[in-house]
Amino acid sequence: MKRLLPILGSLAVLAVITLVLAEIALRAWVPLSSLVDPNGLYPKVWYLDHVDSLVDRAEHPSHVSHPVLGWTYAANVRQGELSTNAEGLRGRREYPLERVPGRRRGIVLGDSFSAGYGVGDDESYAARLEGMLPGTEILNLAVPGYGVDQAILRWELIGRAYQPDFVILGIFLPDFHRNAGTWWFDAPKPRFRIVDGELYLPDTPLP
Repeated sequence: MKRLLPILGSLAVLAVITLVLAEIALRAWVPLSSLVDPNGLYPKVWYLDHVDSLVDRAEHPSHVSHPVLGWTYAANVRQGELSTNAEGLRGRREYPLERVPGRRRGIVLGDSFSAGYGVGDDESYAARLEGMLPGTEILNLAVPGYGVDQAILRWELIGRAYQPDFVILGIFLPDFHRNAGTWWFDAPKPRFRIVDGELYLPDTPLP
């Protein structure tokens, strides 16, 4: 028995090394995004089999297609507890680009958690934060399903023009995984490439 222990130990170490090498090889040769959906929840083949049952983006009750972002909130949505203003920001309040003297301004970016999916306009953490900070307005630019890349792009395209005093980026772990995807459920999304060590976003409009 004593002679078997070193052999068994060596076999166990060899098995672990083999599994680690196999994991590295699979990650290098078979990207995770080719096997599962951008959230890492279901095999991609499931989506291919059920694509006909998915809601077409053109028929989505609260989203519209966007050539850079993939999709965003539609303007002036009134759907149960969900509302958006004329610029597609969560809530019914309108925010002019011009700042009100003496009033602070913040912006919230992120995915469905930050957008307040499933709760009323006044129950998102952006709205609650505004109620806790007198003299401060919080603009909620978050959109369900966004990766970190889309949140940053939404800041560049829309948020920066509001000239906020501070910005909050809400992050949910799968947001990072979404960065590697080129679609999310039924909608295409942007994907940055690395060119000469820098991030590059192809300027071809998304379908």
